[in-house]
Amino acid sequence: MAEVYPTPPDRRGRPFPQRVLMALMGLFAVFGGVRLWAALQSWDALTAFGAQPGPLYFVVSGAATALGFLAALAGLMLRRRWANVAVRIAVVGYAAWFWADRLVLHRGGDMENLPFLAGMTVFLLIFALSVTWTYPPE
Repeated sequence: MAEVYPTPPDRRGRPFPQRVLMALMGLFAVFGGVRLWAALQSWDALTAFGAQPGPLYFVVSGAATALGFLAALAGLMLRRRWANVAVRIAVVGYAAWFWADRLVLHRGGDMENLPFLAGMTVFLLIFALSVTWTYPPE
């Protein structure tokens, strides 16, 4: 008996929520790549102005974000069995890093948009995790 999905697949055989998740993962991978590129391009300026915790932090975090989301996205695109686990690791890991960075390194900074950020984090986590549990690997 064939599995029934809550939403019909598109012409390429992918359900709409999974395509949205893939687009978001690509977007976060691009954000990580831009962070990496900007840190490398501005290494001297970051060092001169004493940016904390230092330019290497921005390079490593940008590379980890870009590579993590690209790996998970590639797994989804290639329909690998491990893809949903990789997506869960990427989104939960990114959310944990984001909040640790925000709360530890930005102490005393602009905290006015914290409720919005918390709401978006919860929404995106619920969306990503529900898509990976609703659409098992093929």
